[in-house]
Amino acid sequence: MGTKVPAELVSYGEAATPYRRQDFGGIMTGNPAFLALGPLVVHGAKGEVKLSGDRQRILLNMLLLESNRVIEVERLIRAIWDDSPPVTDRSQIRICISSLRRQFAGGDVPATIETHKTGYQLQVRDDDIDLHRFARLIGQARLEARTRAPGEVVGLFREALALWRGPLGAGLGSPLLDSVALKYHEDYHSALEDCFELELRLGYHRRILGELTHHVTEHPFRETLIAQLMIALFQSGRTADALALFRTTRRRFSEELGIEPGERLRSLERLILGSSEARTQSEEWRDLLFGPTSLTDSPTTPRRLLPSPSI
Repeated sequence: MGTKVPAELVSYGEAATPYRRQDFGGIMTGNPAFLALGPLVVHGAKGEVKLSGDRQRILLNMLLLESNRVIEVERLIRAIWDDSPPVTDRSQIRICISSLRRQFAGGDVPATIETHKTGYQLQVRDDDIDLHRFARLIGQARLEARTRAPGEVVGLFREALALWRGPLGAGLGSPLLDSVALKYHEDYHSALEDCFELELRLGYHRRILGELTHHVTEHPFRETLIAQLMIALFQSGRTADALALFRTTRRRFSEELGIEPGERLRSLERLILGSSEARTQSEEWRDLLFGPTSLTDSPTTPRRLLPSPSI
């Protein structure tokens, strides 16, 4: 996203970029025809379909969000023109719909647009839309985390996260679409944090250092990500870097927000400062370091002690 990496973060990970889905054995069986998580892309049997402008992209994004349900014309008008629609708004909507129908037919896209009394309905399989596949995979991962081993669940999270190419409708200038996109943006980061939680419990702390560094740099006020990076650094034997990250975070929170970091970050600092080889192998340490999680703390999921910082 173009954010400059602060000097104090550069050394935390080998590369401050996400790694690829195949590193985790992605299990996706086919690419969705509609890619809305990022710049809108449509694929049919004959290849990519070229869309014709922001207005058409906004309209199609709205249809994808409400796929297999009727979306009212008034909502489409608001998404495209906000509070200042032209007198020809309904006519222009019809022109956009007709154009999309021709493009779908010409590109052999597996979807149709139906006209209803109050609006339009996109008929398409949910798994042919990345944002719906994303939601399904995340829901499946969280459900299966209660009965399956963390290593099996991580693959579902990673498949879902690989679908994310950027915010929904970014740059299209639609306040309505931007407000809807906030939900998916938060869902993405929540899923990312859940995935990192499992990976840390599996002992993948070295493996995810670069990716965690990238996300903390992009989102320096997300305390869960910061805590996870502190844990990964400490578990990689980099105690000084973990403490330096806390100090940087405390200074940033104080200077920019006028507050102290939350209890988890402050507790982590105290735990790391008072750590010892015996203590890092205890169940008490594991509970204090990670805290409770709805993903893995269930009667059917065995608890795993943290490796020592030297591993």
